[in-house]
Amino acid sequence: MKRALKILALPIFGLLILIAGFLYFVTFAGLPYPDPTPELQAQWQYHENLSWIILKIGGAVLFIGLLAIPFLIKKTKRDEE
Repeated sequence: MKRALKILALPIFGLLILIAGFLYFVTFAGLPYPDPTPELQAQWQYHENLSWIILKIGGAVLFIGLLAIPFLIKKTKRDEE
């Protein structure tokens, strides 16, 4: 159990960041206003950009975590022996 947690910690963390970015987008950005004032458009654009940054970071962490799995498996096998 401890070994699996070490191996999957980074991909799970990346997935949680992705979920947080999606929830931020849905909560704060959502659908754009149909006929917004410039102030509302700027506010919506800010929240949309921020949610995309969170999503990109989460995707990068997930990708790096998935790439690191074979190396972590090899390392934890050596540590157990």
